[in-house]
Amino acid sequence: MLASIKQHVGGIVYINPLLSFCAALGIKTNPLGFAEPHLYTGLLAAVLWWSRLFFLEGFFIGEPVDLGTVSPEMALRFREDVAAWIYTGTLTPTSTIIGWMAYAKGIRKTTAGR
Repeated sequence: MLASIKQHVGGIVYINPLLSFCAALGIKTNPLGFAEPHLYTGLLAAVLWWSRLFFLEGFFIGEPVDLGTVSPEMALRFREDVAAWIYTGTLTPTSTIIGWMAYAKGIRKTTAGR
């Protein structure tokens, strides 16, 4: 899972399995079409939440469990990793998902929440 999160996708987003899965979440089968933005945004938010959880777990794997033993250097390194892989504009899956959520929010505002 962490390999899907830590991948630079650039403009070819569907080479990433996580983003392909997110796109499939937006397909509605009955009637055939796309999910409403108010439903799809919630699904994307859930995927983004557990992606961040996997990222956090992957970073601290093999490290002491006690919070008091996290060194300042490790905390700074984690902060740098978050900036490289999680923030908007980094051309990563999480950045793409945040962009999709913002787009869906704009659609919701223009359609009065529907």
